[in-house]
Amino acid sequence: VKSVEAAGLTMLSYHCHSLHPAGVSCVGVLLESHISFHTWPDEGVITLDMFTTSSKPLLPALPEIERLFGVPRVNAETGEEEEPVSVWSHELRGFRTDEERRANVYDDNSDLSNWITSPLEVTKKQIVTVKTEIQQIDIWDASEREDLPSYEDGVRLGFGPDDPRWMQHEYASPTRLLFLDGALLAIADSDAEFHESLVHPGMFAHPSPKNVAILGGGDGATLREVLRHRSVEKVTMIEKDAKLVELARVHLPKMCNCSEIVGSTEVCFDDARVELVYQQPKDYFALNNLTDIDFLVLDGTVPETDREVPEHWFNDKKFVDAMIDSLSENGVLATQVGTAPTILDPRADLSVFRHRERFINSLEANPKIKSIFIYEEAHCGFYEPKAFLVACRDVTCRRHWYAETDEIDYAIYDRIGGLKDGKPSLVHYDGATQRSFQAPPRAWETVYCRREPEPFECAYRGLDKNAELFEF
Repeated sequence: VKSVEAAGLTMLSYHCHSLHPAGVSCVGVLLESHISFHTWPDEGVITLDMFTTSSKPLLPALPEIERLFGVPRVNAETGEEEEPVSVWSHELRGFRTDEERRANVYDDNSDLSNWITSPLEVTKKQIVTVKTEIQQIDIWDASEREDLPSYEDGVRLGFGPDDPRWMQHEYASPTRLLFLDGALLAIADSDAEFHESLVHPGMFAHPSPKNVAILGGGDGATLREVLRHRSVEKVTMIEKDAKLVELARVHLPKMCNCSEIVGSTEVCFDDARVELVYQQPKDYFALNNLTDIDFLVLDGTVPETDREVPEHWFNDKKFVDAMIDSLSENGVLATQVGTAPTILDPRADLSVFRHRERFINSLEANPKIKSIFIYEEAHCGFYEPKAFLVACRDVTCRRHWYAETDEIDYAIYDRIGGLKDGKPSLVHYDGATQRSFQAPPRAWETVYCRREPEPFECAYRGLDKNAELFEF
């Protein structure tokens, strides 16, 4: 009854009966649908199912349900109370239009559902959920039952080489995840792999970036990577939602931590080189005649849907041109461009990647862009490899992009150096990583050559010795 009250629902009647040889089952009829639970006393298990046709979400009632049914059990051997373990899944049922499903962050097509609320095998804890005027921000801790302790877990807990706890799930730390409007933006455990791949290939394609602009990036991780470069004198971060920065300071401290960067501050947002602007990026560019940005990085979610999203910057050629115009003569633009393609993908402009394709088309059509590089990183923690793009206004950036491994390693040493404690600043990106970025996987060529009309150069794939030579 109290569970129903906690969910803001109405109990009409209920019936309970004892089971043989032990346990109890109860079923309640609600004005909005039903609730039922069953007990297994010997195993210390209670299962509960609550279904409602009400528009009221059930997730807010979860803490009270866990309190009511999560009765601590006394260990027969030690006599100590054991912390109850809660395993739950939240699903949306019923009939909804496609538009209604897209608008609901808990729909089973959303990242929030796929990573957190739907899977039973995920142990999860809600850190904060805030609905601002701009978006819904969700931060969760999560771990899967087969997760094992990381190297950092072992060091923190003092594991020895033969310690059996290395193979025990209960010593694995959960990872923290950030969702914006149900889309997964950042994973704390692998944020270095993602943000180093987003920032440093483009930064090192420029000989000495001094003036940097970040569109989005409210979690602070992109800013952290930019501030590692000693050449940087000014960073303008244009974030549309001030609440995201406020939450990052409290709940994502690792991602916005600059305390070990020489010359920076404890929190990256407080660095003297940083100017925080809380405004829609399009509005900011419309009001400011920018022409001297050395490095511009776009850090936000990428739409992967068959519906039109005209408000996203990928679909606004005028805004793409404005971003290119804001770059200095040898300026560089970098962004993530979503999930990497496969050789099975259809023509890009007819798929869920149509928004990325339009963005690339806009870059290709702008005469100020002299080189475009696309690369992938499979170690970002997402289900599939993430793709990134770097575009340059000066063709000389090709020399930096295709530099030898030791040249990149020396550039990192020369421009970034180490942390205050002497450890390396970067944990993922180095010369060998850049080498892997220099030639994109074949799927990009395959999908590119599915364009209509087929691009001229696609006729020259392979090693046809009889093909007419063309001096590109």
